[in-house]
Parts: sequence; structure tokens; C-alpha cells
Amino acid sequence: MLFNSGAEAVENAVKVARLATGRDAVVAFDHAYHGRTNLTMALTAKAMPYKTNFGPFAPEVYRMPMSYPFREENPSISGAEAAKRAITMIEKQIGGEQVAAIIIEPIQGEGGFIVPAEASCRRWPRGPRTRASSSSPTRSSPASAAPANGSP
Repeated sequence: MLFNSGAEAVENAVKVARLATGRDAVVAFDHAYHGRTNLTMALTAKAMPYKTNFGPFAPEVYRMPMSYPFREENPSISGAEAAKRAITMIEKQIGGEQVAAIIIEPIQGEGGFIVPAEASCRRWPRGPRTRASSSSPTRSSPASAAPANGSP
């Protein structure tokens, strides 16, 4: 599939994940920027200048904390521990069996300026067997939605 923007790539990744899994919940992370369409604004964490006065937004979007070493409440938390924290929160707040997709920006923010702790993205469960920790949402990180210029 070809897309003309990162927002369109993310929108289609979510549609395909919801169709393939029959689930509705989509998980995004604090500090992430995904675009300026209704769904991608719902996935984007920052209200100003992206979301203020543009709602209501797409439902079934949940936000979790991502590793952010510079501003972390616990600065000694490792990337693996940050990933485990988010997975535990997904299980408790949503239920892994409800999750269609987990949208992760490996480097967050518009332009890619927040680098998570090492191993925070590698610790996420992969593939169609994944629940938040063991049953089955689709993990999405569309290459065309990469930071800054659309290049992977």
C-alpha cells in the first residue's frame, strides 16, 4: 500500500489492525506525535497546538507512559522496566485481549527529539500472538510515519 503521509499510514495501520483482530482498543504513548487527522490527533499526546478545539476525537485510544530518561519520575528506570510498566498498565486498564494495535514511535515527538532508554522498544511483545504480554494485538510502526521526513 502507498500512502501520501505518515498520518495516512497510521490511520490505515489502525484500520487493518482492527479488522484483522476484531478488537477496537489502540494504545499510544505519552510524548508521541502521529499526525493531524482525527484519529492521529487522538493518538497524539500533546494538546497544544495539535488538539485544542478540534475534538471530539476517535474513541478507544489509550495512552501509556513511554521511557523518557530526561524527564522520568524515576530516572534510574531501565528501558526494559519502562516497557514492563506500560505492559502492566495495559493489562490492568484495558485488558490485553481488547487491544487491536500498539502504536510506538521509536523516537518520539514531531521531528523525533525524545529518545527512549535503550531496549525500551525491543522489550515489546511482537507479532500476532501478542496480547499486551501474551495473546494478540498487532504491533504497528509504519515506516512512512518515521520521525522528521518520512524516511525509515
